[in-house]
Amino acid sequence: MIPIDDQVIQQKYINGVLKRAEHHAPAVCGVAPSIIGHMTPFVDPGTMAARPYGGHLGNIVRAEFGGRRIVFRYEHDTAKIEAREGSLKGPVLAEFDNETPHARLNEFFSSL
Repeated sequence: MIPIDDQVIQQKYINGVLKRAEHHAPAVCGVAPSIIGHMTPFVDPGTMAARPYGGHLGNIVRAEFGGRRIVFRYEHDTAKIEAREGSLKGPVLAEFDNETPHARLNEFFSSL
């Protein structure tokens, strides 16, 4: 995992996600930066990290909230970003796409 522990890395991560999403996942282009923005006030410091892909920051992110590990990944079948408990195979806690209101993001992250 590659730590996302400062603003420069956060920007590099989200810019990479957006670039890839433009072609492969347009239904989440708008919500992806909002997810990162909503994570920031609630994430346990030093726990946000991206799974590497080809030696670079990949799309999958894990982070801890009050010691609870959450993994965020894009699901091709639903065209949504999933928040999963504990691991890539953990239960889906929430799904997000461009239609997700900011109030729902805030509700989800503040509940963790």
